[in-house]
Amino acid sequence: DIQSRVVQTAGEQAWNVDAAIPAADRVLSPGDFGLHNALRQNDGVVRFIDFEYAGWDDPARIVCDFFAPRDLRAPMTEIDAFAADVVKDLPDPERQVRRIAHVWPVIRMMWCCILMNEFVPADRARRAFAAGRDTDERRRIQLEKARAVLADLTDRNLEMRIRVTA
Repeated sequence: DIQSRVVQTAGEQAWNVDAAIPAADRVLSPGDFGLHNALRQNDGVVRFIDFEYAGWDDPARIVCDFFAPRDLRAPMTEIDAFAADVVKDLPDPERQVRRIAHVWPVIRMMWCCILMNEFVPADRARRAFAAGRDTDERRRIQLEKARAVLADLTDRNLEMRIRVTA
């Protein structure tokens, strides 16, 4: 299962999964980093517009959040270059890239849980209020998305293997 694979790999790499990420290994992040919070200007420059959750964060979280959502993710062909760019100024960029690949299934599982928020009564009520309606169709769509994420997670061949290009 995912947990045992993650714990085993952490042990092999001598990573303490319970320790806080050292300040030197963090990067400044907009927080909710993804294509859904970006606007492309007429000149082609992309600007990120949502900084509600900005702060110092785990570089793995930034990379995985940008590529994890199934319907709004960046092209997976760009993950190597993106990951290398995020960690290039951190101590031991190669270790950072290995760690990003290591936490990929954990972040994907988190996104699976986010998709299931539609079934939490308080979250569903908030969304229904914002949309003006509550629909079974919305829940069916979210359940399909969550099942697809889970299928990706249980298929070992789809685990992310990013190369060290830093």
